[in-house]
Amino acid sequence: MKIVKNEKIKYFKNLISDWTQPVLSSNGEVGISDFAVWATGARSAGPAYRAFDNVSGHAWVSNVTSKPCVYGFYSKTPLNISKLTWQNNNGRNYNITGGTFQGSNDYANWTDLATIDYNTTPSAIRTFNISSTEYYKYFRFYITSSYNSSETGNECYIGYIQITATQCVTVESNPQQFDFTNTIMTYNCIKNKVLK
Repeated sequence: MKIVKNEKIKYFKNLISDWTQPVLSSNGEVGISDFAVWATGARSAGPAYRAFDNVSGHAWVSNVTSKPCVYGFYSKTPLNISKLTWQNNNGRNYNITGGTFQGSNDYANWTDLATIDYNTTPSAIRTFNISSTEYYKYFRFYITSSYNSSETGNECYIGYIQITATQCVTVESNPQQFDFTNTIMTYNCIKNKVLK
């Protein structure tokens, strides 16, 4: 396969490698930073980035008044996540009891990657093993229920996120050194997005 641009043939290949999770000290800027997080509200003691500051016991804690709670993260380099873990609160309150984990490449259309099960066990490590082969830039927890001892409570808690993933970078390739058996030339790492 070949891509024609300005009447010149361009060759591209996707480079796949293990991804190293960053340690955050701020939320960053979605769409600008190499990696960033966002959420639908946060308590002052539980800003979004604290789920990614690599400190056990630290977490994002929402302060929303109604569901859903949404917690998301963005990677400038597309990721294929195979495993994701997070930690419950050290008490039952605010632990997620229902929802989905989703991926997107345009922040508008979301694909379900995993279902969040009911688990209120204090400090439990919770795990998604994800079988999708697709690469995404945006990911989110779309949380529809969480445990609260108060019937009016809507807080959600996600702590100490740890991700296993590969990253995909599309680069221009020298045709004399081109691997025609293991390279995608027409598409970049994001499925069905034609290189231009």
